[in-house]
Amino acid sequence: RVDTEGVSPTSHAIFLTNVFREDRIKEHLDRSKALANAPEKEDGNFVVPKVIG
Repeated sequence: RVDTEGVSPTSHAIFLTNVFREDRIKEHLDRSKALANAPEKEDGNFVVPKVIG
């Protein structure tokens, strides 16, 4: 047994609460540029192989 007298209960190893960054609008790729080199695309979306049954 370990003596835990005086030790506060914890639910996490480090004391960080709601560590979120501020939402900021940044420059992004235009959809057509993002899809330009895609091997397969449909209706403005990437087409990928089915992975799960």
